[in-house]
Amino acid sequence: MAAANRCPHAGSGRSREVTRRRRDRALNLESLEPRLALATGLLATLVSIVDDSGNNLLAASSADQAAPVAEGQQLTASVKLTRQPDAPVRVGFATPDPSEVDLVSSSSLLFTRTNWNIPQRLSIRGIEDGVADSTRQIPLRVFIATAARAPLTKPLWIESLDSGLLSPMIAASGTFKGSLEGTGSSGTVAATYVFDKGTATFRVTSSQLAGVRDKVISIDYAVNSANKIVVQAVRGFTPTGVKLDLTYRVGSDGVPGLSGTLTLSQPTLRKQAVFRVTAALVTTGVPRLEGYALSPAARANVGGSPEGVAIGADGAAWVANPGLNSVQRLVREQGVWKVTDTVPVGNGAKRIAVAPDGSAWVTNGADNTIQQIAKTNGVWMSRARVTVEANPSAIVVAKDGSVWVASSTVNVVQRITAAYGSPYISVTLPVDAGPVALAMAKDGAIWVVCASAHSIQRVSNVGGAWGIDAPIAVGSNPSSISAAIDGSLWIANTGSNSIQRIIQQGNAWKAQAPILVGSAVSSVTAHPDGSVWVTYVTGGTIGRFVATKTGWESQPLIPVGEPLSAIAVAPDGSLLVADAQTGTLNACTAVPS
Repeated sequence: MAAANRCPHAGSGRSREVTRRRRDRALNLESLEPRLALATGLLATLVSIVDDSGNNLLAASSADQAAPVAEGQQLTASVKLTRQPDAPVRVGFATPDPSEVDLVSSSSLLFTRTNWNIPQRLSIRGIEDGVADSTRQIPLRVFIATAARAPLTKPLWIESLDSGLLSPMIAASGTFKGSLEGTGSSGTVAATYVFDKGTATFRVTSSQLAGVRDKVISIDYAVNSANKIVVQAVRGFTPTGVKLDLTYRVGSDGVPGLSGTLTLSQPTLRKQAVFRVTAALVTTGVPRLEGYALSPAARANVGGSPEGVAIGADGAAWVANPGLNSVQRLVREQGVWKVTDTVPVGNGAKRIAVAPDGSAWVTNGADNTIQQIAKTNGVWMSRARVTVEANPSAIVVAKDGSVWVASSTVNVVQRITAAYGSPYISVTLPVDAGPVALAMAKDGAIWVVCASAHSIQRVSNVGGAWGIDAPIAVGSNPSSISAAIDGSLWIANTGSNSIQRIIQQGNAWKAQAPILVGSAVSSVTAHPDGSVWVTYVTGGTIGRFVATKTGWESQPLIPVGEPLSAIAVAPDGSLLVADAQTGTLNACTAVPS
């Protein structure tokens, strides 16, 4: 019986011993090193980082053990010390890729003899970067230091779970600077970036490659519709030995950047090195050192009261002039715009659009028709009018050459196509109240601005049938729309003195928060360099907005004249602004700052 009584007792001792060993192993697992002694004596002070589900984040010491966090969500953990330290201990965190994960809480935590066992919060957020770049493993560095010894570091791994959402690029150009990191490798990257193309220069040192010591590799690249970097040309290294898995994205601070990997291979030597690439825009906005100003010598007198302006891919400008019941064509010679053709059209010519073949289409508001102006035997002439619904208020020509026109009285949009040379109405779609403006987006869809309903709608072809999406609410009394080169759209809200950017997130289109512009705007146009131009209802000025690290910022206003009726941008970036009162077109061009 005594022996029987002793067995459980002895067993308990072994059980406690096993428990103690397991606890020691757990403590070692939590430490930055197996025995990281930050205090004197036999007992070490260790760091514990445990997430809200109980997982020890310090266990994520390799990519295959990475702690997961989804884009748009947060991973939270408690950080504390396991024993009282002799001196203050600072635990810091840093991420080499702020465009993928972001440290929401403080990146530096201080523990003392009084708060060593009180958990402090660590929050890591997955950045919704708008790039379909699959799931990625991101290193997170942990630093631990006391006044008595140099800092010790340990890499943790975070698994960024891609949401699959795709957003257009921010319209910005500039200079990107950043770093290269890899096992036994280091370097820098500097990239010039002009909206959707650029050149990246990598200065690389690698112990894993032969002859790669401070080597300069230059790569010309383009950015595709999925925001992926596509290599165009390679200099300084064997092109077949270069693999660039890089994406353009925007970090949590709103700063555009480049992120991904650069792989350099020397197959004949069986050598390869992988570098992690991180680079961010270092300028405060559109970086070209230039401003804009009117060019008085380039002012064109067209007479009448010009109401609509459009510029074709060939650089020629078209003006709808109801004061003359005509359409005028202008070309630029040695910087000066000149009227080369004046073509009579129907009554109340007001809005105009240019077709891919260089011809133009105009709305005749007073007789409810639209009309094409095309060359016949080398002479620009108007063709037969096409009757549409009452009060045609806007017109646009699609990529396929079909024409879309909006009726602000009947609240419809109509598609005009040609059969055997004769145009006819092939589609009529009801829209929200008061359609006043149309634009064709980069993807070929047609967008409608409905002023009375304070909304916009998207018209697209799905499965061979034209349909219209549900309205998207925007600011008060939207009056104008313009498609940007990055796939987004801009609208002017005259009633709420604002402009708004429309972007695609996943399969949905979303209106971003309005940007107040200080005065009522009448029209908006997206510039090839990514900036946005507006005309103001009163004051006779035009304004420019550029993307910066803190948002879209306005540039100095440029006085033109009053009232301004239209603005259009040429392929070379210069602008034409119509002054209905003086019957002039005013050219605005870039000048050195």
